[in-house]
Amino acid sequence: ISADESCASCHTQVLRIFDDKQEIFKETVDDVFFIPSNKAFTIIEPIRKEGEPYCCPTSFSMKIYTWGGQNFVLYKDSLNK
Repeated sequence: ISADESCASCHTQVLRIFDDKQEIFKETVDDVFFIPSNKAFTIIEPIRKEGEPYCCPTSFSMKIYTWGGQNFVLYKDSLNK
C-alpha cells in the first residue's frame, strides 16, 4: 500500500499488488483495511458522509477479490450501513 502522490496528508492510498515485477492489481482506496487470504483478499474502507468526522465513519464498503487465473476479480461488493 502506498500513499497517493497528490496529497501527503490525505487519507487516500493506492493499493498495488505485484507478481515479481508485474503489477497485477491497482485500486485507489481510503483508509483501507486489507485482509489477505488464500488466493483472495478483502478490502474494507469507510464511506464518509458529508460533515462526518474522519475518526468515526458510520458506513463501510467491503469488496472481496478472488484470483481469476491471470488477475484478481471482484467477487462480492457490499455496503454495511
